[in-house]
Amino acid sequence: MSIRTTAIVNLKGGVAKTTTAINMAAILAKDHGRRVCIVDGDSQCNTTEFFGIQAAPSANLAKVLRGAGFYADPGEYAASCIQKTQYENVDILPGDETLMDMDLSKVEQGTVNSNILRYLVETVADRYDHI
Repeated sequence: MSIRTTAIVNLKGGVAKTTTAINMAAILAKDHGRRVCIVDGDSQCNTTEFFGIQAAPSANLAKVLRGAGFYADPGEYAASCIQKTQYENVDILPGDETLMDMDLSKVEQGTVNSNILRYLVETVADRYDHI
């Protein structure tokens, strides 16, 4: 089975992106027995909070985006930041508030590795059904 990646994106707030992601993960994991990894890319971190995860300063999405290039295998570094949740078959790469100061200018300046999420998906493809 190949991995499936789904992005839930809308620039407007309050349109149920977090609710959709959490419920989609729960349905895939519980009802369909799929292994799911959620990447919390929202600086409000409501998905991370919902799962009761404390994003470590060295193991969260912002740190991965900024620092993965310093590692020999950026995808493996990103994968090492994924945490288990209390829900069977649902893991998360937590977000934190420092995502707020990241924008496209950081990518253009080269201070953010814009390919890291692709490396992450390639690295963990055999561990999950859905990311």
